[in-house]
Amino acid sequence: MAIKDVDAKASTQADGAVLQVAQLARLADVEAHVVRYYTRLGLLRPQRRRQNRYRIFSHTDLARLCFIRQSRELGYSLAEIREILDGAERGPRSCPRVGDIFRRRVGESRQRLSQLQALQTHMEKALRSWISFPDQSPTGEALLKLVTAVTPPDGQ
Repeated sequence: MAIKDVDAKASTQADGAVLQVAQLARLADVEAHVVRYYTRLGLLRPQRRRQNRYRIFSHTDLARLCFIRQSRELGYSLAEIREILDGAERGPRSCPRVGDIFRRRVGESRQRLSQLQALQTHMEKALRSWISFPDQSPTGEALLKLVTAVTPPDGQ
């Protein structure tokens, strides 16, 4: 879900809108158990209705949940997400720590991208080898050699 989609969904909710778990989950495109899990972890902090103790969420919670989901898709751990969210609440004094998280993640992403590019090169090499077999049907022994050819040098 793009940021503008989150903003659009959040803006359709009136300020202070009351959403229950299932409604919030549907709007954020997650399962209800995910909302409950993030609530247990303290990443979401719903209010409780006095009369029935149901958890109620606002459009701010929707934006927060969508941020968490997008961050998970980018590979951030829940601990990192918590730190980023806590940092946002603390204000500018936490910016250096949040910056460290982002710099580390960018470095890890570059390393992973490099590994994926190496894997892609090995797979293309194996495919070229496969195509060179008569009828593109290698024997079991030839297939073992192809699998070995696909394995990057560092074993990843």
